[in-house]
Amino acid sequence: SIKSVIYLIIFKIINGFLFLFNLVNLMEKQFLHSQQIGGFSKIWNKRSHEELRELAHIKRFLECLKGDPDFREKLAKYVDDNPAHVAQEYGIEVDPALFRPLFHAPYAQFRFENAQSQWDLANRWDIYCSEISTALNSMMTMGDSEIHPRFYKWRKRQIARVGFELGDGAFGIVHPIAAYELSKGCSVGCWFCGVSADSFKNYWEFNAENEQRWREILSIMVQRFGDAAQTGFCYWATDPSDNPDYVNFIKVHGEITGFVPQTTTAAPLKNLEQTREVLALFDQTQGIWNRFSILSVGQLRRVHAIFTAEELLGVELVLQNSGAMTSKYATGRFNTQKNKKLTAESKNGTVACVSGFLVKPLEGTVELISPTPATEKWLNGYRIYGIAHFTNAVEFASAIDELIEKCMPDSLVSSDKLAFREDLNFELETNGFKLFNTKGHMNIQGDAWVKLAGQLINTGNKTQAEIVAQITPHQATCADITNFLEDMFQAGFLNDDPVHGGINVLNSNYETTQNYKN
Repeated sequence: SIKSVIYLIIFKIINGFLFLFNLVNLMEKQFLHSQQIGGFSKIWNKRSHEELRELAHIKRFLECLKGDPDFREKLAKYVDDNPAHVAQEYGIEVDPALFRPLFHAPYAQFRFENAQSQWDLANRWDIYCSEISTALNSMMTMGDSEIHPRFYKWRKRQIARVGFELGDGAFGIVHPIAAYELSKGCSVGCWFCGVSADSFKNYWEFNAENEQRWREILSIMVQRFGDAAQTGFCYWATDPSDNPDYVNFIKVHGEITGFVPQTTTAAPLKNLEQTREVLALFDQTQGIWNRFSILSVGQLRRVHAIFTAEELLGVELVLQNSGAMTSKYATGRFNTQKNKKLTAESKNGTVACVSGFLVKPLEGTVELISPTPATEKWLNGYRIYGIAHFTNAVEFASAIDELIEKCMPDSLVSSDKLAFREDLNFELETNGFKLFNTKGHMNIQGDAWVKLAGQLINTGNKTQAEIVAQITPHQATCADITNFLEDMFQAGFLNDDPVHGGINVLNSNYETTQNYKN
């Protein structure tokens, strides 16, 4: 612990409310482990059939409201007296007048802490969403620090960094430790793709050889990271619909890790048999929902026509269509074409979520990645800390170990050049200093040498040893200073960007990250 230093840490984040509907996983009952993500099944199992039916139709109403301009126009005519007239036209079997605080501005005051008994349906919907958010956020704490302490500490630093970098934009980023690409490229070709997916080339077949390799990869992840391996999912710059064997792969994931991963697809109607297999897994596990990315109003209406509200209770519809009441992150392909002019529909941030390993079996590569706001340096909204190669299970294990050894320092060393993160501004205060960006601020106060330490870090060109040497005469022990610097590092305040040139600078044996910017 740091002696003679008092930290006053105030972290103010711009207020906002986002339903954390993304990056969720499913669990097959026959593969239950002693430790599982979030306890999602309890959310579903404790509710009656009628309660689930009501939630399903509230969900459909909100999807129509947010995604279909024609629905909004019709609703506006009847919203004050008879909104059920419009709901019935769209097959919604619950009266919107019973949950007005969810959508009608004059009633917003009765939501959350001002809820009244007459708005029981609105209250139940909010409780339901809150339970899902709590379960989802539990993914960030998955994993035992004793199983792989270096990875555990590295991931905690990334979570802290991203939380400060993005503010409320970090809500919903739950930092799964792995993503597996089961195809190469994507056939959907969304113009706004946040990770700049290439066109579809081929897919990884579920044959005997590849099944064995897949089982070995997953087993290695479980051996290295324990229950945190459950957080993995099986797509990235790909779409599950492009791999006809996709369901077989996620079933094995459930068998090995104890959790069937969440599925996100922008082409849910491309292969209805496959889509219904994925939904059937949800019905079996009573886990958490999958996701359909909706690209047009027409697609939204077709999805609603083919699947009942009850069938889609386990599916979040991510409304990416024109006319939807949503915005897109200016990252990836969105940020590299003429799309930059669509600022009204975009915001700074990222669609990336993994703090861990991006595994590409078809290419035989593993990348160590973590989210970051999209910039010219990291156009796709995630950092690449290192890249390693493999052709078999033994090499895969070595690749994981090598990335951890070379890219995840357990602590600072005297030769590390220290600097604050690029997004942070520095300002001196009476008893310390303040770090701030557009999302919030952090006040750090203590003895006089704390202010000096902040100034020296802010120069961006001094090593740990140099900072300790310059502060020691100012009535602080070497242990106090090194502990302070270590705390700043572990809290995610110091710049560990792999192209920064200080902490975590890429080893010469690794490929340069510059090749992966576009």
